[in-house]
Amino acid sequence: GDGDPVYGKEKPFATSTTLPTVITRAATNLAATSATLNGSLGSLGTAASVNVSFEWGTTAAYGSRTSAQSLLASGAFSAVLTSIR
Repeated sequence: GDGDPVYGKEKPFATSTTLPTVITRAATNLAATSATLNGSLGSLGTAASVNVSFEWGTTAAYGSRTSAQSLLASGAFSAVLTSIR
């Protein structure tokens, strides 16, 4: 009857996802127990926002991570490390 739902065949589809692009820059303000880690978000890809952070340590396993920063646009970001050994 009128107003009843009508169903058609299912059609598969896929959406495309573009990953964000991030570049790690050189550390600055190097001192005996502190440093500033720097990066640049080139593109958010298809994301509305991107969480960025740095992993760091004295071995290839790193062992430490900075707090995540939520970015809504491309551009530079940094994290200051203090009391490092």
